[in-house]
Parts: sequence; C-alpha cells; structure tokens
Amino acid sequence: MAFLGSAIGVALGIVAKLPTAEVRKGLHGFNNVLVMIAITSFLPLTASTFLFAIFATVACTLFTMPALTSVFEELGMPADIHMPALTGPFVFTTIIFLMSIVAFGHIPGGIGWAKP
Repeated sequence: MAFLGSAIGVALGIVAKLPTAEVRKGLHGFNNVLVMIAITSFLPLTASTFLFAIFATVACTLFTMPALTSVFEELGMPADIHMPALTGPFVFTTIIFLMSIVAFGHIPGGIGWAKP
C-alpha cells in the first residue's frame, strides 16, 4: 500500500508539473502513502475499500496542492515557493474519508484486513 500511495503521489506530482526536485525528494508523496496505509488499515481490504483508498489518495493530492498553496499565500509566503504541506492533508483527508464510510452502505465497517 505504501508503494502504491507513493506511486500515485509521484504520478500526480508529475502531471501537475510540480518542481522535479521536490517530487524526487518525496515532498508530494508522503501524505499519499500515509492515507493509503490508514484507509486500508482501518477498513477490511476488499475491492471497494481498495478503490475507496485510491480515491482518498488522489483527493489528498488534490487537497495538498491548491488548498495549502492558498493558505501559505495568505500567510505572506511567495506563491512560487512550493512549501511542504507537512501532515495536515493526511489528517484531514483520512478523517473526512473515514467519517464518510457511513454514507457508503456497500463498504463494510471494521478494523484491519482480518475482517472481510
């Protein structure tokens, strides 16, 4: 799951044309790794939860780039500097997606991979 989360983060960083040095350092992929691991750890691993985790990982990337760039701009940091987002996007994305499980009846609740 960590490898897949990292691959999604790197791919979306390349598609978004973020600075290559930052993508190589992993600044735009570590939140994706954490989201992928968290979602697949708290939910039983099925096809629907796997796709749900991939969707959450993509959403984390989309949240990281525009949302935090605007927050940093409001704080007076230049827009041309891509600041690392720390773990804020991971926390917000994971909380939002785990709370939204209630709306999806076909995704089973439970903890871990042991409960199908």
